[in-house]
Amino acid sequence: PVVFLDFYSSDNRTDTILSDSFFGSYMLTNYLINKGHTNIAGIFKIDDLQGHGRYNGYLKALTDANLSFSDKNILWFDTDSREHLLNDHHIFFDSFCETVLKKCTAVVCYNDEIAYYLVKTLLNKGVNIPDDIAVVSFDNSQLSELSPIKITSLAHGTRRIGQKAAMQMLNLIDKNEVNSETVSWTLVEKESS
Repeated sequence: PVVFLDFYSSDNRTDTILSDSFFGSYMLTNYLINKGHTNIAGIFKIDDLQGHGRYNGYLKALTDANLSFSDKNILWFDTDSREHLLNDHHIFFDSFCETVLKKCTAVVCYNDEIAYYLVKTLLNKGVNIPDDIAVVSFDNSQLSELSPIKITSLAHGTRRIGQKAAMQMLNLIDKNEVNSETVSWTLVEKESS
């Protein structure tokens, strides 16, 4: 028996526990809109389902709020460029900070890792967070706490996802029928917004 976490099997016969990336991003973007932000950028991962779900939730929230949207406000990255980001985050984000984030007041990040390095880059450029720009992200990981400015982030409770996966695995071992499940997010507001 196999249970995937945040991953779809191409055979559609494997059960999955998924984070609700679409609604999570919709929630984060609405949170920023409710705080008065109208020009919101996004940083998303192009080569996984979570990245596309988070982009679509962001876009839907902007559309529902009748806010304008520009593709220029999006920075896409992939698995390969992540290494460049980790090694040279100041270079990776430089153009995006200079061209896009100077006119935006908030940014939705794919995850805490991206947000952590973005915060470090912005602070090195003398940008005040959250007064000049608010930064929000996903996962509520240790990086959101270790960041020089603690990052507002969505939490899904890794224990809850782990418990659901373990229960599904036990049911599969016992030959019981199981269904894929989606786990919702909870907003953890911190200093970055």
